[in-house]
Parts: sequence; C-alpha cells; structure tokens
Amino acid sequence: MKAILCFGDSITHGRGEMPNLGWVGRLKNHYEPQNFWNCVYNLGIPGETTFGLLKRFDSETRIRIASKRQDKYIIVVSTGINDTCWDGLPEENNLRVSEKEFDKNIKELIIKAKVYSADLVFIGLTPVDEKQTLLFENTSFKNDKIKQFNEIIKNNCSENNVLFLDFFDILNNSDWPMMLADGVHPNSKGYDLMFEQIKLFLIEGGLIK
Repeated sequence: MKAILCFGDSITHGRGEMPNLGWVGRLKNHYEPQNFWNCVYNLGIPGETTFGLLKRFDSETRIRIASKRQDKYIIVVSTGINDTCWDGLPEENNLRVSEKEFDKNIKELIIKAKVYSADLVFIGLTPVDEKQTLLFENTSFKNDKIKQFNEIIKNNCSENNVLFLDFFDILNNSDWPMMLADGVHPNSKGYDLMFEQIKLFLIEGGLIK
C-alpha cells in the first residue's frame, strides 16, 4: 500500500476545469482502486510560491506519513510557476522570486523531502501562452523565464539523483496552447495529457502500476 503526496500550486490543485479534477484527481482515480489502502493526496494551493511550500512542507508530510495504513510513500513536487512571474509587466522588473532565491528554495525542498523514507519526484514547469499572460491577473508570465527556472529544478534534481519529469520540453513541442483554459492553467485536454505523462513516468520508474 502506498500514499502519494502531491505538492504544488493551482495546476496541482486543478484550476482550469470544473470540477477541478486536475492531473492529481485523475491519478487518484487510476491508483486508489488498485488497493483499498492506496491514497493520493492533493496538496496544491493556488498562488503559492516555493517560499509558501517550504513553510508547510514538514507539517503536511509528517502527519500523512504517520499513518499506519500505508507502508510506502511517494512525494511528488510540482512547484515554481508562481515564482517565475512578475507583479505587473516584465519591464517593471518586479520579479516575485529571484533566480538565486529559487535555487536555494529548491535545494531546501530536496533536503527536507529526503528526511522522509519516501520516493521523491519533481515535475517540471509548464509553458504558457504569452498572448494571454501579459497581463494575467495583474501578473506576467513569459516562457523564457519559466524555462530558466525549470532548468534550476532540473539541475538540482540531477545533482541529487532525484527523478525529474521535464514537462517544459514535452509540452513546448505540442499543441499545448490549445490545451490551456486561460493561458496558464490546463483545460480538461491539458490535464488528460499531463496525467498520462505523469502516470507513464511513475510506472516506468517502478513507483506505481
């Protein structure tokens, strides 16, 4: 029996479709019926940055791993898209989180996660449709910045032997803009694609069936 803890932001939460099943809900529907005690937790908080995740990571993880119903755990971390954005337009130079801060936060998340006897997986950042994201809810997203932060996650995972699914390259070479509800969040087709890729990645990694 395994529990899968899915940490992240609004894309983990499932924003962009109603009801917001998201890729985590699809994973839950796939995985939990395989065993009565299998459990998938959606721990996505819309709008959160890596600073917010660091504050709650231990408390969220500790209480779930304390359960005696599961004997193995998988921690999936899908965070960073909100760190990449500017408040206002990019030329105003109000980047929410600096590259140096982001790198430090990812390193700390990996250290925190490795304290627990769990398999650790990081999910890469997803591209946006810039035609809709300048401005987006008084913030701005650009793919070159997202790619830069994605590389920071990728490099840290490589250095620490952590599994990493590079969504940016996968989705940047597809019809991804047509699978977005608002330029940032996937629609149902987008979440279908994300789920299939994540499921395959976890199966090939020997983490689930």
